[in-house]
Amino acid sequence: MKNTITYLCLLLLISGAGQCQNVLLEAKLAVTLPSPAWPDFTREIQGGRLIYTSKPNPIFDKAGQNITPNISFILEQIPDALDLKTFSMELQRELSKDQPDGLHNLRVLKTYRAGGRDAVIRQKNMVGYQLNYLDKDSVAHTVYVVYIVHNSVGVQAIFDSTTEVFKQCGSEFLRTIHSITTLP
Repeated sequence: MKNTITYLCLLLLISGAGQCQNVLLEAKLAVTLPSPAWPDFTREIQGGRLIYTSKPNPIFDKAGQNITPNISFILEQIPDALDLKTFSMELQRELSKDQPDGLHNLRVLKTYRAGGRDAVIRQKNMVGYQLNYLDKDSVAHTVYVVYIVHNSVGVQAIFDSTTEVFKQCGSEFLRTIHSITTLP
């Protein structure tokens, strides 16, 4: 009963905190999007995964092309015994393979853990990476990928844009990563 009351109080507090706050109930996560320019998450089911996505209006790159950064949270039920390290390694291995949709040359640039000097990851049940890859058109992308294990749900959060546009939205991605909070 005490946990239920605490959970409801947190939901009420979060819902009053601003229009950019989102609660992903299935994973018991609260996430604050970086600004009103980022719409609330859309929710889609793909196979056994639940995908929450937010995309702002496109940003023009130096070539005048529309680039749409995006933030996605991919949720899936996982066995209670599956830990964060194993979950993240399995999904990282899948990302590392050349993908049929063209994703290739994935490279890990940085690793982030709770308690690190960079303070990117603030909770013990999370680990993150900054990665580069080339898309099907060989356009370079820079992304943050954060893995979370909470309440028997594995979460892969992806913060993606082209490398050129990343300079404009990287700080927004970090604000969102810092905002991720697990709920009881």
